[in-house]
Amino acid sequence: MNKAVRLYNITIVILAQLILFEPLLWASESHSAPELGVYWVNFLIYITALYLILRKPLSKTWSSRREALIKEVSRLAVELNSIEGDLRKTQFKMRSLAEEKERLKKNIFEQAESEANEIIKSAERRAGAIITNAKSIIEIEKRAMVSRQKNRLAETIALSVEKIIADKLTPAAEKNILKKALNNLEALN
Repeated sequence: MNKAVRLYNITIVILAQLILFEPLLWASESHSAPELGVYWVNFLIYITALYLILRKPLSKTWSSRREALIKEVSRLAVELNSIEGDLRKTQFKMRSLAEEKERLKKNIFEQAESEANEIIKSAERRAGAIITNAKSIIEIEKRAMVSRQKNRLAETIALSVEKIIADKLTPAAEKNILKKALNNLEALN
């Protein structure tokens, strides 16, 4: 604390003692009125001296204290306005937070649904491609199998015919068949 403020506080304590307790002590003892008058004159001189001594330091102290308090109040008023502005913004955000939450939830569900649809379409395209590929493979295998079966059937028929011909064909008939085959070849050329 400032010296002047400490001196002022001490002075208040001394004045309280002089004003409240000293007259009671004088009254309890047997003193004459002139002694009491001297006491009061001495007291007034003391008060005047204190006033003259402390007037300027106390005035400076109180004015500087007043200025400091005014500055602090101004600073706190600006800070209060700032905090109130932040509070209004926060309250506004709190009110719109539920709406924002619902909007974000809706966006998330829409994105998830869109991605799910895209995944399903992609899977359907892949499945279609796999099915088409499988059908073509089946068709190719089917043709190959038919071709193999035809070849086996032809071989079996050829063997059977050869066996039958070998059993039933005579050498004269064989010469006759060969002549006809040669004549047909010559006619074609």
